Amino acid sequence: KQTKRALMAKFPVKARFVNSAMNQAKAKMASLAEIRKTQKAVLSNRVKTLEDEIFKKTEEWKKWHETIDWKRPGKGDCAENKRRKDVLYKKKNRLHRLKQKLECFDKNNGRCCFGSRKLFLAQYHLKENGFKDHAEWKKAWRKARACSFFLIGSKDETQGNQLCQLTPKGNGRFFMKQRSIHKDDRTDYCLELKIPYLTEQLEKNLEEGTAVSYQFVKNKKGCYIQPCVTIERKEAPQIEGMIGIDINDGFFAVSGATKDGSLVQFEDIPFPKDLCSKANASKLKEAISGIF
Repeated sequence: KQTKRALMAKFPVKARFVNSAMNQAKAKMASLAEIRKTQKAVLSNRVKTLEDEIFKKTEEWKKWHETIDWKRPGKGDCAENKRRKDVLYKKKNRLHRLKQKLECFDKNNGRCCFGSRKLFLAQYHLKENGFKDHAEWKKAWRKARACSFFLIGSKDETQGNQLCQLTPKGNGRFFMKQRSIHKDDRTDYCLELKIPYLTEQLEKNLEEGTAVSYQFVKNKKGCYIQPCVTIERKEAPQIEGMIGIDINDGFFAVSGATKDGSLVQFEDIPFPKDLCSKANASKLKEAISGIF
């Protein structure tokens, strides 16, 4: 609450937009925390793999070293010995760095840079990144940080959102009314748009009064409005076993089996054959996501 009051005092925006901004920041930090779990697991696995590799290389070197008469070494034996020791030395150094990185992993909560870390670091190498001076970089930096905003929804509000409402017009077309986010501005921005993806689910959410959040994104191609729809998850039997996926001409054959090999569930899930278009590629991703 204190953060919300401080933001509203500093920026002349509506309280609902402050809630949206805070929710988006929390979501980014939560996603960062989740991905750090995977990063730590990957790092631990790299350490273990490198330790096994060093042990194997050391044993190979010892066996090879014992076969050589070092009082009268053959041609190339000294060079081979040096090469093998150099390989082990470099691998041990790399292992030491990875272990240090793993030890320091839990000491910080991770870093989240709005506007991308790559663009932030570009200010130290302006010419190499195509900027004339720091002012030009700062303009690009602010533009990147302001390329999107989020409007959180609630089931208690009209059409599932206080600041943005969609009204279905049929054939994937919607009438949108977006209220100004500024505190003292009562302007409404209206336009008609087409949403080609998950249209049926979006119309169902609006009809049932489900909360619908919106992400507004601006890039080089233009502006995009991305509604967040709620999709009911299919109930699947929670059993220990295996899943099998067979890729066929236009559909996936999916089946589930228990540990002993007993078939418990099977289903054919269609996907488009022509994957050249982005729409069909998106449908394929939806099908694969649905399977998992």
